[in-house]
Amino acid sequence: GFYDRGTNGLYLYSDDLKQLMGPLALGTAGTLQNGQCAINGATSGIVSDVGIDFSLRIGMSRKAGISGVTRVYQLLQTFAGRDSGWGEMVIWNP
Repeated sequence: GFYDRGTNGLYLYSDDLKQLMGPLALGTAGTLQNGQCAINGATSGIVSDVGIDFSLRIGMSRKAGISGVTRVYQLLQTFAGRDSGWGEMVIWNP
């Protein structure tokens, strides 16, 4: 999925990557979910927003039957369309 900073909207892709679900505003009631995970709007929010530095907390849980190590990736993009390329953000091993 992705987060749109300008609209405070969080989005999640369907399992086949053909449908985009959302938006879900950070800090509000609601859930986005596909066959792999669920994102809770109430437990998601902006941690820090100072200048060009931005930190986001996403309340995410894995669906039943999904186990083992899960890797979460990020791509950062400017308003001008430049991006960082995909990079591993976190390795989740509950």
